[in-house]
Amino acid sequence: MSSTFLYKLLKHSKWAFAVVILYMVIYFLCLCKKMDMAMFPYNSMYSNTQLTGTTCCYLKINGQRINYTHFMYWKKDFLEQSVTKYADYLIQNKCNYLNIYIDEKIRNKQQNSIIKKAFTPGEVDFKTWATWYASYTGIKVQANDHFELVKYKVGIENGIVAILDSNILCSTKTQNHE
Repeated sequence: MSSTFLYKLLKHSKWAFAVVILYMVIYFLCLCKKMDMAMFPYNSMYSNTQLTGTTCCYLKINGQRINYTHFMYWKKDFLEQSVTKYADYLIQNKCNYLNIYIDEKIRNKQQNSIIKKAFTPGEVDFKTWATWYASYTGIKVQANDHFELVKYKVGIENGIVAILDSNILCSTKTQNHE
């Protein structure tokens, strides 16, 4: 018993011991609520599985892909996640994950409606979102600019990264989505 980490921590610092126990309790509660990714978002960070392919999304303006990889890491991550999450939003028929979660957890229709109005965003138009996204990357948007949201499947073939498939999720010319 005296050689365990928690015992040594307790003897060294009661405050640190309390923090670690509190963290463990919070993590356990999150795990019970199926929210374990809230504490460790990179659970498979050290996985040994081979990456054979992935998907990525880009916004095109007038046929040119908006490149977000040259920004600082925090802005690049924000732009990458924004376009990916908006693509997921379109794929899920303009229903975000919070709406799905509320529907699963709250069965009372009146409470469900009140909570959704208070905590979820309204429906976001593609042209409005695309204009915001382009302007956030520093591109001046003109009234007649054409936007496309494209999802790519990227893989490794013979040691070279290649685009295996692409799908236009939404376009301002057609205003459709899948």
